[in-house]
Amino acid sequence: MKFKLLFTLTTVFFLSGINFINAQRIWKVTDDAVQTWYYQGGDEFTSPQPDTTFWQSSYPWGRNLFCNKEQQFYSDWNNYELKNGILSLIAKKEIVTNKVLSWEDANYALKCNDEVVGRNEQTFNYSSGMIFSKRKFHYGYYETRFMSDAGKGLWPAFWLYAGVENEEIDIFEIKGERNKDIHVDVHCKSGCNNYKTTLGLVRKNWGDYLTTSAGWQEGFNVIGLEWQPGYLIWYLNGERDCLLEG
Repeated sequence: MKFKLLFTLTTVFFLSGINFINAQRIWKVTDDAVQTWYYQGGDEFTSPQPDTTFWQSSYPWGRNLFCNKEQQFYSDWNNYELKNGILSLIAKKEIVTNKVLSWEDANYALKCNDEVVGRNEQTFNYSSGMIFSKRKFHYGYYETRFMSDAGKGLWPAFWLYAGVENEEIDIFEIKGERNKDIHVDVHCKSGCNNYKTTLGLVRKNWGDYLTTSAGWQEGFNVIGLEWQPGYLIWYLNGERDCLLEG
């Protein structure tokens, strides 16, 4: 059994006053200004193999997010196809025994909130592919063209790890059994002023599901994020989808 998340391009643009020679560019036109964005880094997936100078095949903190109780092992470039400018990240139902943290021994104790949750070498019922950028970016415009299979238990995502107050910015998360919806979110390490609250007391992450007219497996869509000081804007197929200010 296989499920696929397909990307045709992942591009990053930075807002800049510097005119890079022969650089790709896009323009943002508003009522009172025209902003020029120059192509700073990305991948069009036109090479026969993944660009390992740009991407690695796991998170820096391991090949399974065990504190999230995820069931898959992120393989070392075994769960992908790259063909005709399309990168397919593939989830498989298969037995895999391997170490979550490759740099520790098999019996190393994995901990979540100082509580031991298992040993480093584990047996997983699923394997999956993923890519994580080796390069670091900050404010700018991020975009990908994608489609995703439907299926219970799938949770494909395209997200940024900011490493500052906005610890994680979810450009999209898709729950496989809700394949017509898309979830956008921002996680703030020390709390966001515009977090949702319950009775004014309990804070929740900003973010929610947005409902679309068709499933993500029915064709390619383009999603983008403009990240600037004080605001985030999501775009779906060129249309502004939602805005977070703060």
